[in-house]
Amino acid sequence: MAEWAPQRLMLFTWPRAGGDWGDGLAAARDCIARAAACIAHDQPVVLLAADAECRDSIAAHRALHPAPPRLHVEPLANDDVWIRDYGPLTRSVAGRASFLDCRFNGWGDKFAAARDDQATATLHGRGLLGPGALASRSYVLEGGALETNGQGTLLTTRACLLDAARDSADSRARWEQRFRDDLGADRVHWLEHGHLIGDDTDGHVDT
Repeated sequence: MAEWAPQRLMLFTWPRAGGDWGDGLAAARDCIARAAACIAHDQPVVLLAADAECRDSIAAHRALHPAPPRLHVEPLANDDVWIRDYGPLTRSVAGRASFLDCRFNGWGDKFAAARDDQATATLHGRGLLGPGALASRSYVLEGGALETNGQGTLLTTRACLLDAARDSADSRARWEQRFRDDLGADRVHWLEHGHLIGDDTDGHVDT
């Protein structure tokens, strides 16, 4: 579905202590707290909390106290905050929303990702994504690697999707067939440049 399509809910993951944030943990939490608080006044927000310390810090955060009316804190073990990449891809089939769950391997095995890889299936199993069906795929694909207008056109980058550490450097033709079959995309625009210094995503189109 298009980036600007109406949303039923927004997913966030709370930065956990002992994760990748180091001295930036407080700043990362402040950023997500402000975003979640703002959005939760207008639409539902599901905020994933990895452990008791995360739940306590959410409850105590000034931007989330008192809790916004549409904020739901969900206990869920996780590795990192980037749920755009490991969360569900939403698609429309016959006018009804459904979800695609692709493998996530920490941007080409750069980081631990086993818990993040299970997040979508767990959230769907708990009924938190809504009534749409969930289809699982064995190929590696991150949400931030794609942009679509919801009308059959998709943008992506060669550097990311053809990375051997993700899916054995599959061909463009094979990816385009997957996009047709699983996302209904019949026009794929491949961007040839996407490298940024320090970019762990290998050129996600959303950067």
